[in-house]
Amino acid sequence: MLQSLSINNLWGIFFFIWLLGVILWAISWPFRKKNSGSLLFKVKQNYLKRWGFWLGVFNSVIAVYITVLFFVKINTGFPSYTNLSLEIMQVSCMWTIGILLLASELNPPEFRENGICAGLTFVSWQSINSYHWLPSSRHILMFRFRRRLAWLPGMWMIEIPASYRDAVNEILSERVASK
Repeated sequence: MLQSLSINNLWGIFFFIWLLGVILWAISWPFRKKNSGSLLFKVKQNYLKRWGFWLGVFNSVIAVYITVLFFVKINTGFPSYTNLSLEIMQVSCMWTIGILLLASELNPPEFRENGICAGLTFVSWQSINSYHWLPSSRHILMFRFRRRLAWLPGMWMIEIPASYRDAVNEILSERVASK
């Protein structure tokens, strides 16, 4: 059976599994956020100054372009070297990446009862091993935490405007055990 699978089919299967995992992860965000407890403090940010926001916009523009090309190919007929399932996965992948980048950037850091939410990620207070403000950039807060998966990084950096620094320090001193 494995011999009959072409490279295009394997890529199609890979994209489908990746896309399904990303979609399920994104759909689960409201439930994960609800389980993070009540809101203690929300950091307001200027999204137009963040590179991730602009990367998401750029990726979404590329996704629109690829989608237009896809529909042109549907109307004119696919060349013999293309694979319909691979084309569909490519368009879906580009849209998913763009939407996830924008969604991550449009969800500002929130300090909650059970942990911190930023982007589409939640880290519980118990998972945080340490935190400190980067000396080179006084508005970047770095956390070290226990990794859930070995291949994920064990640190996280959040940009927090200087006007919120005292409020954030107060919450962190109450919630994170000194280590």
